Amino acid sequence: MSRGKQQFLIFMFGFIVAGLLSVGGYFLYNHLLNTGRIQDVSLPVQQPETPKMTKVLIAIQGVGKGDELKPEYFELKDRPIADIPLNSLIDVNMIEGKRAASVIDANSILTDSMLISPNNLYDPEDRLKDYALQGYLVANTVKAGDWIDIELVRSNGDTFTVLSKKQVTQLIDNKAIIKVTTNERHLINHAIAEQSAGMGHIESLLYLDESQPASEVNYVPEKIADQQIKTDSPGVSAPAAQNTQQQDLVDTSGGKSR
Repeated sequence: MSRGKQQFLIFMFGFIVAGLLSVGGYFLYNHLLNTGRIQDVSLPVQQPETPKMTKVLIAIQGVGKGDELKPEYFELKDRPIADIPLNSLIDVNMIEGKRAASVIDANSILTDSMLISPNNLYDPEDRLKDYALQGYLVANTVKAGDWIDIELVRSNGDTFTVLSKKQVTQLIDNKAIIKVTTNERHLINHAIAEQSAGMGHIESLLYLDESQPASEVNYVPEKIADQQIKTDSPGVSAPAAQNTQQQDLVDTSGGKSR
């Protein structure tokens, strides 16, 4: 074979190999580009956006439920707007005179739902008040420490439990003092109104043994025609009404034991 033919064959072989390498490199490049393993150098590099910041109140120490919120417990710090609740507090003056509605952990963002006015620190429904029951109370056999039910016997004979297993904390003359919540007070006042309207009468029921299970409250107030239901029963004493403890008089004559 002549020298010219040898050079031609070598050239052709090199050309074919170069073409194969170019095609293979092209497909490999596209594969890596599509899978995200490399970035197209022709595209501008996107710089990460700097998040917008705002100052909010951050707890620098833990605060217990019901504790007074003092300015030294908090400080203003920058936080990304996207990461903070909409009701976040941004001024230390907003906590003046407030208390913690729940436990506040250190480094927590303070929100208005974490604050509560001292007047609303406890649910009024759970705040017990004195209630005085007046009457014979099971033929005068009730004494301090006993447990009683208050029932309403309607005119058709149906009996409903208004208050269940209430302990007599004190006896004053023929009055028995018990503790009731706001909701229980509403029930007994309505039962008194039904009694006044002639729709039934109230009785007391004495527990002979403290271990006896409590009755289920099943009294549902009925509408009283032409009768204004008062927020307090007719026997409220003036001195008691001025105090946080309120006393009402309920005729519970005709009581019985359980």
